[in-house]
Amino acid sequence: MDHRHIPEQKSIIWAACFFALLTGLIDAAIAGVKTLVLHRFAWVSPDVAWMAPVAYLLFFLPVALLIVAIAAIVRKPQPLPTSIGVFVTLSVFSLTLPYEQIARWASALLAVGIGVQAARFAGGAPGQWTIRLRRASLILGGVVITVGGGIRIWRAVGERRLLASMPAYEAAAPNILMIILDTVRGEEMSLYGYARPTTPALDARARESVVFDRAISASSWTLPSHASLFTGRTGGSLGVSWMRQLDPDTPVLAEVLRTRGYLTGGFVANHLYTSYESGLARGFAHYDDYRFSWKLLLLHASPARTAMLSLILDDRSPRTVMRALRGFRLTASRVPADVSRSGETITNAFLDWQGTAGARPFFAFLNYFDAHGPYKSPEPYTSRFGGPTFSKQDRYDGAISWLDHEVGRILDSLERRGVLEKTIVVVTADHGDHFGDHKLNGHANSLYLSLVRVPLMIRYPAGMPAGTRVSTPVSHRDVAATLLDLAGAGGNGGLGGVSLTSLWKPVDGARAPSTVISELDKGVNVDTLFPNSRGPMKAIIDDRWHYIRNGWGRDELYDHRADSLEKTNLTAVHAMQPEIVRLQHKLDSVRALPR
Repeated sequence: MDHRHIPEQKSIIWAACFFALLTGLIDAAIAGVKTLVLHRFAWVSPDVAWMAPVAYLLFFLPVALLIVAIAAIVRKPQPLPTSIGVFVTLSVFSLTLPYEQIARWASALLAVGIGVQAARFAGGAPGQWTIRLRRASLILGGVVITVGGGIRIWRAVGERRLLASMPAYEAAAPNILMIILDTVRGEEMSLYGYARPTTPALDARARESVVFDRAISASSWTLPSHASLFTGRTGGSLGVSWMRQLDPDTPVLAEVLRTRGYLTGGFVANHLYTSYESGLARGFAHYDDYRFSWKLLLLHASPARTAMLSLILDDRSPRTVMRALRGFRLTASRVPADVSRSGETITNAFLDWQGTAGARPFFAFLNYFDAHGPYKSPEPYTSRFGGPTFSKQDRYDGAISWLDHEVGRILDSLERRGVLEKTIVVVTADHGDHFGDHKLNGHANSLYLSLVRVPLMIRYPAGMPAGTRVSTPVSHRDVAATLLDLAGAGGNGGLGGVSLTSLWKPVDGARAPSTVISELDKGVNVDTLFPNSRGPMKAIIDDRWHYIRNGWGRDELYDHRADSLEKTNLTAVHAMQPEIVRLQHKLDSVRALPR
C-alpha cells in the first residue's frame, strides 16, 4: 500500500482517537480496581468503561483539528510525529491530574518529556504509524463498545434474573417506603416547631403518624448514617470511611426483605456516598443512581474536573470563561459523582417503578439531595423565605420546602393508587448542617445536635397509633428492626438494633431501645478548627444529657432538654462530674459491643 495516499489530516485524527480511547480505558481500569478490588471510592458512573473513552475523545479531537489547521497554515511536512508527541503529552498529563500528591509542574514536565520521546520514536516511519494507529483505534473502539455494552447488558440481565428468582411473599405483607432527606436537620422543619412553614405536607401527615422528637443519626455525614439505617449497627462498627465502602459481608435491610419476597428498588440523588459504589445498593433488584447527561460524560475526563474547566461547565458565559482562563487553576475540584439529581427526577423514577410493582410488596429507598449545599430548588421555593437578598439559610429552608412538596406528591400519588394505607412510610434524614452555630458551617465536622438530631416520622395506621409524639431519644440504628417488626417479617435476618414499637405499645419483656450514640471519623485535610481535625469523635445521648468526646481529647456536656442549641458546656461544673463519668463508662461499654 502506498502510504503517501493516506491524507495526513486523517492520520492526525486517528492518532487523537487512539490516544483518547487508550487514556479513557486506562482511567476506567484504575477506577475499576479502586471500586471492585480495593473497595474504595472512585466516584464514577458504572458506565465509566465507555464514558471515559468518549469523554477523552471530546477533548482530544478538537486538539487534533487545531493541529490540522496549524499544519495547513505553516505547511509543516510530516506533522504526525509531532501530533503523536502532543497526544502522548496530553494522555500522561491527564492520567496524573487526579493525583494532587504530584505537583502540576512535575506532571507537566513528565508528560512533555514522554511526549518528546514518543515524537522521536514515531518520526522514523510516519506512514507505518498511520496504519498502526488506525488499526489500534478500531480495536480499542471495539473494546469500548464491547465492554461498555457488556456492562449494561450484564446489569439488565442481572436485574431480570433477580426478579425471576424471587421467593414467595406473604399476601398481607405491607410495602415499606424509606425516604431520606439528605442534610435536613430537624430544627429547620415546621414539623418540629420551626417558625417558617417549611414542611406543610409532613405537618399534615404527622397527624396520621408517629413522630420522634429526638431521633439521633449514627453520624454527621452520609455513608455511616445510611449504613446504620440499613444494618442496625453503629456507624463505627461498620468499617466505612471517607474512602471505604460498606463491607460486602454485612447484612442489609434490602437483602433481608428480598428473601421474604419483597420487590426492592433504590432511587438516589447523592452519587458521592449512596451510589452503587457505597455498598448500599446491595439487596436491591433495581438501583437507580447515575443518569446520563453531557456534564456527567465530560467529567469522566480528568481535565474537566479541574477548577478551571469546572467553572466553565457550570456557567458558559463569556465573562466566566475569561475569568476561568485568567485563573488557569488546574487543581482537581470535581468528580463525576458531583453531578446529582433533582428531587423531581427521584420522585418520578420511583412512581414509575412502583406503578409496575403489581401485587408483590415492595421496599423502596429514596435519597433526596436538594437540601445539601448549594441548596438548589426551583421557584417558587428558591425565594420563598428570602427578601431582596438570600442567605444560605434562606436557600436551605426553600430547598427543604421543595422536598416537602415532593414527599407530599409521593404520598398523595400512592393514596390515589390505593397503595398508601398498606405501606409503612419512613421519613428521616442522614444528618443536618451547621450555619455558623458553634462557629461551624457544613457538616461532617462535629456531633452537635445541629448535625445529629434528624427528623423521623413513621406512618402506618394499621400498626401504629396516629398522631403520637415520642420524646425519648432514639437511635437511627433501631429503624430497621422497627420496620421488620411492623411488617411482621419475623426475625432480624442478621441485622442489629431493637424495635421501637415498645415506646408506644409496652410489652412485658420487650428490650429497651438501643443506647443512642453517634460517631465521626477524623477529618481528612480539614480546617484545624473542626472538632474532628485531630482525631475521631464519639457522643452519647440519654433522656437529658448529651456527652461529646471530641477529636481534641476534650469533653463536652449539654443539657439538651433545657439547652437545645447547646450553648452552655457543663463540663466545668463540679456537680456534673458524676454524670460525665457515668456517660463515659456507658459510651465505652457500647463501643465494645460488636453491634
